[in-house]
Amino acid sequence: KLSSEYIIGLSGIKTGTHVFNVNKDLAKAGVEADPYLTLEGIEYTFPNTITLVVSERQGTACFEFRGAYVVTDSTGFILESCMEKDRPDLPIIEGINVTEFALGAKIRTDDTYKQDIMTTLLETFAQYNMTDKIARINLEDVNSITLVLKNGMNANFGQADKIEEKLAWLANILPVLEGEGKTGG
Repeated sequence: KLSSEYIIGLSGIKTGTHVFNVNKDLAKAGVEADPYLTLEGIEYTFPNTITLVVSERQGTACFEFRGAYVVTDSTGFILESCMEKDRPDLPIIEGINVTEFALGAKIRTDDTYKQDIMTTLLETFAQYNMTDKIARINLEDVNSITLVLKNGMNANFGQADKIEEKLAWLANILPVLEGEGKTGG
């Protein structure tokens, strides 16, 4: 989503800078000042080319925090904060008590076990291309995890074990249920 010019600007590397004069640490800090970006490496092609290898984090869920919505990637890394009207169409995480957050850092909760479950769920959703099908993730009771799907169905996951198996099952059965015209339940 972000332009090359923007990323180069963040790096602080100017045209004409000799490759041996590039401060990798400053370039990394500059690029990663944008929470969506990770500088994977800096490559040199002699005599005069510098390539920034950058990956962009993707928002995979959000949670409410003091009247705002906080967008996180699948690892719990905070990407942005926004108001309800600007909230992206991502699953909303409920039942996790976030104690603080800072852009460009991982969330902090009073229950790291729930945080680990959240991360596992979000990473597995991405594996099975399920993120866009989930409306809400309720982690209030880790022995009775519930997913509310955008089509109105509820998926009762039970305990936080065998998450990958459960999501594989859900990914396989969901098209069958939708094909049968099921829109809730």
